[in-house]
Amino acid sequence: ADDEGLGIGQHLDIRRDGSDVIRIRDKSLQLVPTDTPPACSANAKGALYYNNGGNRLCYCNGNNWLTVDGANSC
Repeated sequence: ADDEGLGIGQHLDIRRDGSDVIRIRDKSLQLVPTDTPPACSANAKGALYYNNGGNRLCYCNGNNWLTVDGANSC
């Protein structure tokens, strides 16, 4: 059978500890904003989160959480 994935009007929520952390809605991906990101370490290198307080997308460089433009810490 063909698997067409999610269609318009369908959604998928990925949860951790009872709360949504990722939402897929109508062809878009949403990282649910948080003020408490996980630890940034070599194992988390490349991870992303949306900083709720600073309203910015952040990534882990293996040592620190930085804004995606690399200019500021999160």
